[in-house]
Amino acid sequence: MNKTDKKVLNPFSPSDEPRIRVLIVEDEYLAAQTLAELLQRHNCDIAGIATNGREAVTLTQTLKPDVLVMDVRLPEVDGIEASRIIQETCPTPIVVLTAYEDKELVEAAAKAGVSAYLVKPVNRQELEHAIIIARARFADMLALRKLNVQLAALNTDLDLFSQMVAHDLRHLLTPIQSYAEVLQLEYDNIPREEALKNLQKIVQAVHDMDDLISNLLLLAKIRPQEVLRSPLDMSTTVQESLRHLQFLIQQYQAHLVIPPTWPMVYGYAPWIVQVWVNYISNAIKYGGPTPRVELGWEILPLAAAPPHSNGVARFWVKDYGAGIAPQDLPDVFKAFNKVGSVQSHRHGLGLSIVKHIVEKLGGEVGVVSTVGMGSTFSFTLPVASADEGAR
Repeated sequence: MNKTDKKVLNPFSPSDEPRIRVLIVEDEYLAAQTLAELLQRHNCDIAGIATNGREAVTLTQTLKPDVLVMDVRLPEVDGIEASRIIQETCPTPIVVLTAYEDKELVEAAAKAGVSAYLVKPVNRQELEHAIIIARARFADMLALRKLNVQLAALNTDLDLFSQMVAHDLRHLLTPIQSYAEVLQLEYDNIPREEALKNLQKIVQAVHDMDDLISNLLLLAKIRPQEVLRSPLDMSTTVQESLRHLQFLIQQYQAHLVIPPTWPMVYGYAPWIVQVWVNYISNAIKYGGPTPRVELGWEILPLAAAPPHSNGVARFWVKDYGAGIAPQDLPDVFKAFNKVGSVQSHRHGLGLSIVKHIVEKLGGEVGVVSTVGMGSTFSFTLPVASADEGAR
């Protein structure tokens, strides 16, 4: 066994590891003192002694011990109920002590979140092993809870995902089918101008469907993928984003205001291109009949930056459209969310993707909007030093 294994498996052996703080919960004075003596001979400090279940809950919340050694039979609140409350309010590894081994008791203890149990009377070796086991099982339990929360969130997203994809793909296919059928059935009789309008609507629906599919593919790629951030030339990144949006810019006759210079930041260019594409395309679509879209940036005060960093840059896209109602603002970046009546025809993926990207790159997203005056969507990224940007 190497040194690392020894530290993990046996915290009672002499080492430089912090001593384990134990809360004893025992209503019999002599039994509590015996447990304290056994524990103090080894790598344990007594955080406190409680004499009933209610006091055990209170002391756990205030003292935050590393582990509890608790009798199952206690006045006021028994050890099982106290364990359940503790795991709900202040999760902590628990070893329960019982006068006899009972299957129903063991099942109830496990259900309440107890990590290990001992039958009285206990000896030094049994107590040591029980605490080691309790702490290991507790760590596993926390990891499992975290995975379950993530799985539940993923399942919810998948349910919403399937519903939204089915709805939105059908929504985009309907005009294609309708206008194509009109052209097919009335080809000889329909005026040329009306035929061109129908074709334009079909082309637009195809572009919208392509955007949706691209966003779906990007969302599937972003979640599991990890990337290394590197100094990013934002000027080049913005120009690449605008190249993707040429059709949309021309279609809406949008006027874009772009700063002449940009700061050097840490990021991942392919993902930041998608951030700009989402923000700018939304600003164009929802910016009014003749959209004016302003791009900008600023360096935030160092007080807002993480320690040992070169600062944080905030980038934004501003439009002068109808804006977003105040009650809808908290939900605009949620996955598969449709934003109110102003932007009800969105498929609800773009801004969720932006949030995933920016947070994975160490930044934050934001939005400020006033109904009737427009919206400003922003994101932040860490600033790269001049030396790194020059490499």
